[in-house]
Amino acid sequence: MLTALIVALTLTAGLAVAWWRMRRALTAVQAERRITDAAVARDHSASVAQLVEGVRRYRAEQAVLAAADAVVTTALAQHAQHRNGDPS
Repeated sequence: MLTALIVALTLTAGLAVAWWRMRRALTAVQAERRITDAAVARDHSASVAQLVEGVRRYRAEQAVLAAADAVVTTALAQHAQHRNGDPS
């Protein structure tokens, strides 16, 4: 009877140790995954920020080009008027 009790306790202790090791390994995997997910999120945020900055620069460049186009168009129109003798 005592031997059976010792065997049962040893098996239970072995299962507890196995469960503890599995739990610790699972916790380590989960921590690694959280770190990886955070890194991916940071990279994604940085990529989105770069895209937003690129769009902002593109729109600013387009606004400058539109203003330059308006200036040149106005100057050409005025030049054509003066060339044709229109004093206005």
